[in-house]
Amino acid sequence: MRTDFEGGIMYGYKIENGTIVVVEDEAAIIRSIFKNYLSGMSMRKAADATGVDFPHSTVKKIIRQKRYIGNEFYPAIIEKDVFDAAQILIEKRKDVFAKATT
Repeated sequence: MRTDFEGGIMYGYKIENGTIVVVEDEAAIIRSIFKNYLSGMSMRKAADATGVDFPHSTVKKIIRQKRYIGNEFYPAIIEKDVFDAAQILIEKRKDVFAKATT
């Protein structure tokens, strides 16, 4: 199993017969990361709870990656409302952190 964005293809996907398809075990990790983050965990703890050792920066890339809701090339792994909720939470936490450090 890949542990990051190796090979230029986004984590959670692979190319099969010239088409991008979902790698289900990786997609399950992505879904769990979103679920854990939305439940209140930090980005790193959201990944740790799924059993993967992703650094904060990789988890942030996953949570910020809009392609996970699907487009003309990438099949959807998460629902748009889950993605949108995670983006709102990132901004909210960023604002809280900024206020705490000023």
